[in-house]
Amino acid sequence: MAREELEEIQFASKGPNTRSVTTRRTSTAMDSSAVNEAYSNKRKAEPETQSAISSKKIKQDEDPLINRSEKYWFEDGNVVIHIEDTYFKLYRGQLARTSNFFANLFTGDESISVRLGDLPLFHLTNVTAHDFALLLEWLDNSIPIFTAAEWPHHPVVASVLRASIVLDFPSLRDAATHILQQEWDSDLQGYLAVTTPILYAANTVVLAKECNLPPAILKRAYYELLVESDFEQSADDADETTEATPLPCSEVYLLIRARSKLQDAWDDVTTFPATLASCPARKTTDKDACKSLVQRKVAWLKIVFESSLAKDYKFDPILGLARLQSADWKAEGICESCVAKMRGEWKTKQEELWSASDEWLGLDTGEEVEVVQLRTQRHLVAFAFRGLSSIK
Repeated sequence: MAREELEEIQFASKGPNTRSVTTRRTSTAMDSSAVNEAYSNKRKAEPETQSAISSKKIKQDEDPLINRSEKYWFEDGNVVIHIEDTYFKLYRGQLARTSNFFANLFTGDESISVRLGDLPLFHLTNVTAHDFALLLEWLDNSIPIFTAAEWPHHPVVASVLRASIVLDFPSLRDAATHILQQEWDSDLQGYLAVTTPILYAANTVVLAKECNLPPAILKRAYYELLVESDFEQSADDADETTEATPLPCSEVYLLIRARSKLQDAWDDVTTFPATLASCPARKTTDKDACKSLVQRKVAWLKIVFESSLAKDYKFDPILGLARLQSADWKAEGICESCVAKMRGEWKTKQEELWSASDEWLGLDTGEEVEVVQLRTQRHLVAFAFRGLSSIK
């Protein structure tokens, strides 16, 4: 009987999936059926390999692992923007028309750009995904128009402003700035007309310095901080959805200096005035003349100190002067002539203090507000992201 030998015949398909087929033959002849089976297996292997390659390409084009924006992933979009861990599939033309930043970004050589499937992919590091999404919402609504009764939540306006400046959307920047100017009105009468404090004053100060906002916005925000005992730096001053914005030491020092000036002025105002010390009408036979000097001093103590007016407005002499003007002095025996004179003096003092606060707050230099860049210059340039770990 002839000795049997074991011989391996290997068939390797092209690609990563290489398989071996072993046949058994005698020393004299190969089993033809085994050979046929081996070649058959080879033919079956090739289409499987091609299928695997195709599947890999589909995964690269439509990677389920990437975090797509729920609202801003348009199926017919033609450019992908990657910010932090979020991908936005947007319309290139719309971005280029409304943003000088994107218009310049898209003029580069596309042949060397990174792509996600068939679309160009750009990775931005100079803006947050949250701010960018809010900017897109305004852009999608063709810049919403708001009335004073429905100003958008301050953090929304701040986000749009930051993103519109960094990415150079002029129309959105102007819209956000306009809203802030209306909200933080620096007019004296505008301040007196508001009955409740405006929230986010500390945040507005920081934002104004970062974004080089008009000094008028900064002045009103500063004064809103001055009337707060702690300059809005405790957690109690924040609402349920945000934390107190910490101010730089330089800003706190500026506020302390301005408060000292205002308190000195308020101390002078709450001192018994010379106008009441001598009533001209008492030198005549006018029946409506002021009461005696002692009675006038009692009236002053009653309205200014016993009512806690002096204490309640020690941080806000502007509003304190308004309360002095509206007090019922005539009921306390002060003549109409003296009341009119005092009210005129208090009104003038209001205007003087409101104007002087510009200098105390560093706003009366004639120079533009200091600009603090949102990012360093090297971070203000977008670049095509290379080596995305989720796209291989």
